[in-house]
Amino acid sequence: MGESGKPSRVTGDGLGIALGSGGARGLAHVGVLQTLLENGIAPEFVAGTSMGAIVGAAYASGNFGRLVDTLKAMDMAEAASLFFDFGFMKSGLVKGRRVMDFIATVVPDTTFDSIGLPFAVMATDIATGAAIRISRGRLLPAIRASISIPGVFTPVRRGSALLVDGGVSSPVPVAAARFLGARRVLAVNVDNQGRCPYSTHRLPKFVNQAIGIREKLHDALRRELGIADERGQGFFDMLSRTTRICEDRIAQWEMERERPEWILEPAVGDIPTMDFTRVDDAIMAGRDAAGKLLCQT
Repeated sequence: MGESGKPSRVTGDGLGIALGSGGARGLAHVGVLQTLLENGIAPEFVAGTSMGAIVGAAYASGNFGRLVDTLKAMDMAEAASLFFDFGFMKSGLVKGRRVMDFIATVVPDTTFDSIGLPFAVMATDIATGAAIRISRGRLLPAIRASISIPGVFTPVRRGSALLVDGGVSSPVPVAAARFLGARRVLAVNVDNQGRCPYSTHRLPKFVNQAIGIREKLHDALRRELGIADERGQGFFDMLSRTTRICEDRIAQWEMERERPEWILEPAVGDIPTMDFTRVDDAIMAGRDAAGKLLCQT
């Protein structure tokens, strides 16, 4: 044990991982898991919220390699089109069918009991504000509930409850990982003040092939995603920034209460929630954070 009373070395034995919410920032979870697995550390219990639920589901179901390959091949124009599924319903702008079709390519349409590892996702009962832990039933509907950003995605009905994004009530689901049986928990919080040291801005393939208009089309894509400029003044980003203020405070309270054995905060705090042009940046930041943790322990 270290001076703080925490284990001095990260190992896979009895290890749970809590993957937090954060939209595009949550792709840092991919880099974290890559680094752990490359060092022979395989979490045995997985809890995820929002983007953490997607990455966690791919890992827990044995489809992590497929997720990584899909992200490597992802064309940003196609990624942007996932959010052009407007329903203009009173409860949310985006129906989420295209997003779920994409998620179904990396997460099996099965039940929690059928996948390889104990896994849970977090959602929020919009009527009561209660954090809802889902670890039974079908996997994809649970993930759809967990990613339902209020005002953006339409909510999901589960029984008598109407569910929205788990980040509203449990942005870093440490307690859920412990509930599953984890003896030690590594919490990954991507809603932080860190500035990503990378700025590759992966663009659509046709943009990379168009000499001289790269930046112009890049800016147009960001506007379509609701990210008007680097200061984040678009609709989606303004909404996500407002949500982040609340989620950041809840996450800090959650970790202080649950006291995970390790806390990782990849430097992705400046990546807007909907900026999926920075897939590679977030993944590399996750790798860096995990690598530093392993060196320190």
